[in-house]
Amino acid sequence: MADGVMPIYVIGRAHSGSTILTVLLHGHPGIEGCGEILDAFARGPEEKCSCGEPIRECVKWSKVFDQYQRDTGRSLDDDIPVLYEMTDIREFRSALSSKPENVDDRWAFYASATRSLSAAIGKVFGVEAFVDSHKEYTRGLMMLKSDPAAKVIHIYREPDITITSHYYRLGTGSPIKFMKRLYRPGLMTFPFMMLLAAGWSVGMLAAVRIASAFPKRVLHVSHDNLSANPRAELERIGDFLSMDMSSVTDRIAAGEAFEIDHLIGGNEFKHEGKMAFNPRTKGRRKAPWYYRASAWLFAWPGALARRTYIKS
Repeated sequence: MADGVMPIYVIGRAHSGSTILTVLLHGHPGIEGCGEILDAFARGPEEKCSCGEPIRECVKWSKVFDQYQRDTGRSLDDDIPVLYEMTDIREFRSALSSKPENVDDRWAFYASATRSLSAAIGKVFGVEAFVDSHKEYTRGLMMLKSDPAAKVIHIYREPDITITSHYYRLGTGSPIKFMKRLYRPGLMTFPFMMLLAAGWSVGMLAAVRIASAFPKRVLHVSHDNLSANPRAELERIGDFLSMDMSSVTDRIAAGEAFEIDHLIGGNEFKHEGKMAFNPRTKGRRKAPWYYRASAWLFAWPGALARRTYIKS
């Protein structure tokens, strides 16, 4: 455990509901909803916290940078590029076979820096746990390998719904992020979407593999189940984290909005300051039928793994 704080790392694909889950968990008095930590750090000094200040000037995150340097003698700005690159899905196999307790293993630095960053966050925010919703499978695996107190929540949606969300995003004029790059595929939209469907499959297979290695420290959460029955799903999450979620579920039942204090990365609604839990349903966004049907064709290995190994 990194100085008494439990890292809760969220893995999954884009548009899986990770930011919403982070805000809901932030509603617990012992949990800080941090957002996509490494991704936000890697965007540079102009990236803003939900408080409105650039991360390096934020009253909380600036202290995390300072605390990390005091604890390690290194600059977090220097370490971020290394951590960010090693978090790539293409490093998953290497991470899987790594032995970070061995100082000669190249992942030893990654594990040490990860523990130091978690400790710095715990000291600055003064909470029992924090949520990092970066969603990268390699980092989720290494969080578990680095810290015995860390836990992973895998949040997912079905491939056709995921593709529909990407299709909608392109329709609004926004680019799509894939393999750490932004794309506007234009005339290549259909094959690009099928590439994303294949990527959904890779992610699902990675999540299943992580869960098989750490069965008691990984929880699978369906976005649809969370939307349909938030009380039951949050109680299940609470059991997994050994934390009472009644304060969160009571606020949802009362229709209260959840505060967004110092969230970084993630959905742009973070700058609105508050969020009421009003989940989207399948019928509110549509992609052409052949996009949705083809998504299942390209995602079938992951879909088969989900139906076989995930019982949420």
